[in-house]
Amino acid sequence: MTEEQRGVPLSELSLQQLGELQKNCEQELTFFQDSFNALKALLSRNEKSISALEDVKVGTAGHTALIPLSESLYIRAELSDPNKHMVEIGTGYFVELDREKAKGIFDRKKEHIAKQVETVEGILKEKRRTRAYISDAFQTKVQAQLANMNTQQNIMRVPPLTTCEKEVILEALKSGKRFDFRGLEEFRGVKLVVGSEIGTAICTIGNTKVIAAVSAQIAEPSSMRPHKGVIIIDVDLSPMANVSNEHDRLGSKGMELIRLLELIIRDSRCIDVESLCIRAGKEIWKVRVDVRILDEDGSLLDCACLAAITALQHFKRPNVTLEPHHTLIYSEYEKAPVPLNIYHMPICTTIGLLDKGQMVVIDPTEKEAACLDGSIVVACNKRREVCALHQSTNLVLSTKQIERCVKLAMSRAEALTAVVSDVIKQDQRERSAFKRPDGFSITTPSLILTSGTAAARQINAPRIQHGREPEEKMLYQPSVIVNENPLSVGSVKQEEVDEDALIAEQLSIIQNSVGGVAVSDPQSSGVSKRKKEKEMVDDLLDGICDSEEEEVKTEILGSSEPMEVVLPVVEQQKDEEDVTSWRKKKKKV
Repeated sequence: MTEEQRGVPLSELSLQQLGELQKNCEQELTFFQDSFNALKALLSRNEKSISALEDVKVGTAGHTALIPLSESLYIRAELSDPNKHMVEIGTGYFVELDREKAKGIFDRKKEHIAKQVETVEGILKEKRRTRAYISDAFQTKVQAQLANMNTQQNIMRVPPLTTCEKEVILEALKSGKRFDFRGLEEFRGVKLVVGSEIGTAICTIGNTKVIAAVSAQIAEPSSMRPHKGVIIIDVDLSPMANVSNEHDRLGSKGMELIRLLELIIRDSRCIDVESLCIRAGKEIWKVRVDVRILDEDGSLLDCACLAAITALQHFKRPNVTLEPHHTLIYSEYEKAPVPLNIYHMPICTTIGLLDKGQMVVIDPTEKEAACLDGSIVVACNKRREVCALHQSTNLVLSTKQIERCVKLAMSRAEALTAVVSDVIKQDQRERSAFKRPDGFSITTPSLILTSGTAAARQINAPRIQHGREPEEKMLYQPSVIVNENPLSVGSVKQEEVDEDALIAEQLSIIQNSVGGVAVSDPQSSGVSKRKKEKEMVDDLLDGICDSEEEEVKTEILGSSEPMEVVLPVVEQQKDEEDVTSWRKKKKKV
């Protein structure tokens, strides 16, 4: 007697075992789904073969028809005998049969394929049910482990609102007043900035700040959607936005935010995913939207959705060219990038509910949301189409209350759509004029990263010295204080040392050439100088005295007789007096 097979309860498996089991179940489900699709395609081809037999039935000998050589290639030929056909019996073998036998084979194939389709379809249902059971067990195990975490991780990081604070906020809301001086149906201001890099945007609603960045890469499509691209949305909830958040852990709030963004952006079909296909079944564009929460103060979904939509509008994918065996991807300098095909822009609006939905509070802050009974999120576009509707609590709302919320959301969507369009057009005008946009530099970093009123910090870069700097001569000013380098005290510059050595070398050369005359002796240098001057003057005077007794005669050109030239008497007497006085001085010396 054989023992009966006993199963293992899923609750007794660990998280790792459940993960492996879930992975194997997904692989089996994919295999059977591909088999089901192949059987459906084979059944369709069999139906076409049966219909082709019926079409040829009316033909006669010599009848002309189009004969398929492949799925897309046909030739015109004459049928010698319309009652005889070549029928594929499997594995590439063909047999010539008459019409009745061929039809019988196709009918049996149809019946067999239909049975196989039913069998595979039943297996698929069972596999899907098994996957659901494993997924539920996995989620239950995860929740149990999170609940059993130690008390140190469960310490409340953000103190809750006190009873007095709640009462004051509720009393103010019921009287139609708010602490930021807004009305119950007034929105906070929106600041929207696109970055200098393509596909980046920062959105600010009050003190809530979100940055979004879009990127794209080539990936392989799934078998279920071989001709459609993929849109992936990722959210980062860091402790920088709210101290209650944990690093690398989304929690229930993060998971809900991702699910709602996917519902609004991806499931609303605002992006043409078919235009993201490069090669059907082989290559597609995988667009990734990374949303990072910088600061959180209410209406987080509204701010994240607006930042993601603006980044998608601002994004442009690289241009590609299809080759027979590969794909060429061009940079933005070789070919202009291609923007995404976006049909419409869904805009989110969060509306708080008070007194069981009798009062609405538009765009509540974080403290106001903690005091409300619940909230409703409406996503719509400027064409007045509702893209998504989400309610956070189990409040029962009437049709009039929902219509009122939708009406407020539609007016908000029209205004914000115009803002996004203006920002994108302004960026395009600057880029078309070959001007690099300012991007995030026009916003103060302190205002982006903090929600307070901190002043902007000025960052001074350190001074960089390149070689020796020339000395600057500064005039004495009592109000100027020159800071000397403490390392240069008592040091000698290399330029001064080289100059002193050069001067000493020149002095030694001069001393050797003079012949024993010391340049440093001022008395000897003065005597030699006066002696040289005296000798030069004596030579000049001797020449002048010799010429006093001679007559200066010159011959004029073209005349045979000499002409005497006599100096004027006044000048001659003056010269004689000067010479006489000089001789007297000379004798005294």
